[in-house]
Amino acid sequence: MQPAGEEQVVEDEQESGNAGEDRWLLTYSDMITLLLAFFIILYAMAQGSSKTNNVLIVEAMHAAFHTPMPMGLTQKSANTMTPLSKVVAPPQQQSKQTTGPQKLVMSNQMQQIASALTADLHRANVPPSAVAVKATASEVDITFGSNVYFQSARATVLSPFEKVLKIVAPVLRTVPYEMEVQGYTNNLPLYSTKYQTAWELAGARAINVLRFLTETQGVSPYHMEAVSFGQWHPRWPNNSPSNLAKNRSVDIVITDITPPGINDGGPDTMPQGQIPSWQ
Repeated sequence: MQPAGEEQVVEDEQESGNAGEDRWLLTYSDMITLLLAFFIILYAMAQGSSKTNNVLIVEAMHAAFHTPMPMGLTQKSANTMTPLSKVVAPPQQQSKQTTGPQKLVMSNQMQQIASALTADLHRANVPPSAVAVKATASEVDITFGSNVYFQSARATVLSPFEKVLKIVAPVLRTVPYEMEVQGYTNNLPLYSTKYQTAWELAGARAINVLRFLTETQGVSPYHMEAVSFGQWHPRWPNNSPSNLAKNRSVDIVITDITPPGINDGGPDTMPQGQIPSWQ
């Protein structure tokens, strides 16, 4: 006859052995859950690749692993003048190479844009030396040549430049094509604690002009982009103080390319109050 203490030890060993035999169920249940999620994803992908199905895939993953879906953060924009929720995106359009009669029509449109800009500048008594407008068959180049538009090593848009931008803004609001704001500097050594290279300085000038036009003058941000040429493509030879000052400026180039629209490979807009999880 076994003592009571020894009998209790035997029972404990049997219970622990039975618990160890059942541990495989945890691994089995995890495998089944993973397989379920995998087949749900395959089913969703088989239905197409639209935004709805992409959302379905994400929801399936979260549902399979019982993790709560994030509701997103409040969207904050650096554009304090025009909220993103109020900006209307242009319809999706395909950029096409124009030839023959279409090219002639495009050329006429560029000439009309240039003529409208020239007329507005003339009515405002802006001299051609301060702003020059030139049109070709495929683009309109607005060259700002005054020496009072930016200070040396600075990117802040000065008041005289703002007045000129307000004159050209009404025409830019009607342009249905892409517009490049091209930033420039001269070749003088850059002594700045804010901008380490001429690329950054020229880019900041272009972005500040772009922001002024889109945030205060109502020009569509879907039609604009900023480009930095730095010191490497001077518009005037850097051989005089006047030309050095003129190269501290920007150009606005209106192209014959239609903007790709909202469905160009990324979410340009989101529902109000939401922000995508990948940002």
